[in-house]
Amino acid sequence: MKIRKINEDTFMETKPEVGTFEDLCKYGSGWEVTEWNLFEDLFNSYYDEEYVKLEEEYTGKPFKVGDIIMTMNSETSSSGSNFTTPHRIYVITSTVDKDGIQHYSGYQLSSAIKKSNKYIMQDGGRDSNWWKSNIYINNYSTILERGAKSPTPAFIDLGTRYTFTNKDLAEGGVWKGHVSNEFADFAKDIRDKLRRGEDTSEIYWEK
Repeated sequence: MKIRKINEDTFMETKPEVGTFEDLCKYGSGWEVTEWNLFEDLFNSYYDEEYVKLEEEYTGKPFKVGDIIMTMNSETSSSGSNFTTPHRIYVITSTVDKDGIQHYSGYQLSSAIKKSNKYIMQDGGRDSNWWKSNIYINNYSTILERGAKSPTPAFIDLGTRYTFTNKDLAEGGVWKGHVSNEFADFAKDIRDKLRRGEDTSEIYWEK
């Protein structure tokens, strides 16, 4: 697999169109855990009635199409200590098989905006195509119909649809919100453009 370097960050030049949870852990860009994120989750766990209700009632029931949920993978650092990386996923399919296993697929949302199409365009890294499906979002709050609001800039990787099960979800604080119909239509339109081979390098969500 070839790699290239931009501003000291290494990116994959090619991404699978459909990836597994393992691919997400290996190639995906996580959602950065900051003091604001921790405060946001703590605040909502006490004061947002809908958030609290979903937290309390989550007993393995499937999340819905349009939900944003969090997966979590655990890794071991070079020093031997364990750490976890959260990944936010916009759910586009949700099914339960005959064995009761919940299967999901969706697109990753990441706060690592240096990998977004807008940042790469500004940085001049236009000699490959992997970044064109990383659609820049100037304000994460604006994609939500409901859920914890955060003005964090982000991107959604509409080039890789990740598949995973309920076994890959975090133990708590899984539900992060539900996207608006406007954003769902926007994401579908971009996916259609990508399938047709159209250029999405300068298409952003800015509200």
